Amino acid sequence: RKEDQSWQFLKQAETQGYASADLDIYLGILHANQWQQRKNAAKAIENDQQREVFLQQAREQFYQPAIDYLSRAQQEQADAEFLMAHVAYIEGRLEEAITLALQESEKHPWHYEALLLVADAYSQMAVTKGAEEGHDSNVELLKLSNAHLDQAIMIGDSDPNNHRKT
Repeated sequence: RKEDQSWQFLKQAETQGYASADLDIYLGILHANQWQQRKNAAKAIENDQQREVFLQQAREQFYQPAIDYLSRAQQEQADAEFLMAHVAYIEGRLEEAITLALQESEKHPWHYEALLLVADAYSQMAVTKGAEEGHDSNVELLKLSNAHLDQAIMIGDSDPNNHRKT
């Protein structure tokens, strides 16, 4: 993905006064992705104080804007389950994210991004459970993650607007 270019164009649109729920959604998702990357990067910081400073900066720069953009977009959208699922995922409420994303998928079966979010949430739950209880404990969660990922790929491949390089 060319997230940097997307970021640049979307921020330019916002700076020039363009406002829409779609712009808020895209900016919210980009900020959310950056927040997730920073959370993962923080795991490599051994010093507790440095890790907390790093995470606090990431919260201010990415987490809070993601919540703000997605919340604003949610208010403007009639079908807000996917956005609410994304907010729940960002906030670590993974079971709620799964429930909301599945509701979105039931309403709009072609929305493969909702199934990708479900797969990511199950995967995150599996990582957490594996770290706490041992890796054998997370097999069912990984199977659920893989099943939803397979379904998302199948739906995504059937979308003529979704181009994938082979």
